[in-house]
Amino acid sequence: MEKISSKKRARKAFRTANRIFRSYLWIHLASKILGKSWYEKRIETIHLKNAERTKIAILELKGLFTKVGQLLSIMSNILPDAYAQVLESLQDKAPAGDFKSTSKIIQAELSEPISTLFSSFNETPIASASIGQVYEAVLKSGEKVAVKVQHDDIEELAELDLDIIEKMVKRLSFFFKINGIEHVYQQVRLMIEEELNYELEAQSMQRIAKNLEHEQGVVIPKVYSAYSSKRMLVCDFHEGVKITDTEQLAKWGIDAKELSERLITIFCKMILEDGFYHADPHPGNILVNEKGNIVLLDFGATAELNDEMRKEIPIIIQHIIRKDTPKILKSLQRMGFLGNDSDSREIAGKLVDALTTFVQNEIKIDNLNF
Repeated sequence: MEKISSKKRARKAFRTANRIFRSYLWIHLASKILGKSWYEKRIETIHLKNAERTKIAILELKGLFTKVGQLLSIMSNILPDAYAQVLESLQDKAPAGDFKSTSKIIQAELSEPISTLFSSFNETPIASASIGQVYEAVLKSGEKVAVKVQHDDIEELAELDLDIIEKMVKRLSFFFKINGIEHVYQQVRLMIEEELNYELEAQSMQRIAKNLEHEQGVVIPKVYSAYSSKRMLVCDFHEGVKITDTEQLAKWGIDAKELSERLITIFCKMILEDGFYHADPHPGNILVNEKGNIVLLDFGATAELNDEMRKEIPIIIQHIIRKDTPKILKSLQRMGFLGNDSDSREIAGKLVDALTTFVQNEIKIDNLNF
């Protein structure tokens, strides 16, 4: 990846953030004078313009800012729809790196050139993300594989970007009081550090594959450990379309309702039974093949729940469905989301309302047995 100085990256990031902030501040203040109707006629245009600004900055900066864009693209319950629409392409079509760098990394990691390891290797990546990109290849033994290779100098670039993001978080905290935002940043840093180690990802794939081996209609690609290392990962190649490609699913005759129920069942199994789950389930990481099987990809982000947390989740869902506020609060305290201090009691009501609204309005699958 092209090297860029920390100061230049920071200037670009803050300049874009400031332009977006000023545009929203301007329309908010103007609406106080010109009225709600004037505001509603213009706000969608502002959203779209700011989403485009965000995408342009991300495409220029690359690095971890691509992952920020991916996260923004799936925040449909928080951000305006324009952001999801504009940033969706970042889920699996981030800017690709130079193949010469990729070739050098593969040779350095496996101590052999590509020509002696693979019978064929497509030099054009089929997907590119913030940390690495994926190529289609065929092993000498005949297996068709996906080869995931980190971008050159990504560790150095990640450190620069994490520092910039930390500064942006501190600036945001100075102007707006958002409880826990610095803790969230620390969790993001930890997640990125784990994603930079493909050996951990390979272990996660193998662990989840073992846990789901008896589940029908789900595929976890097989890892080829002999061709994998900290900076590259080789696994079975699987064809498919995004789970959100409803038009293609309909052409294949796949029942969308059954598919969505199966997806939820798979994640409930991982979270509630196994306590170890895929933690980055955006559409680019969930494919469906022509047979209707769900193919899970990219296990760089996983999470593990302790026994207490895992057992408490179905209990709190039952309390939410029954709108039993006192028991919801007790469950939240047992899970560590809520303390016994006065500040916690003040936000408890809002938290309960948010959880209840989410379950009632967002989960709409008929006959789902909680």
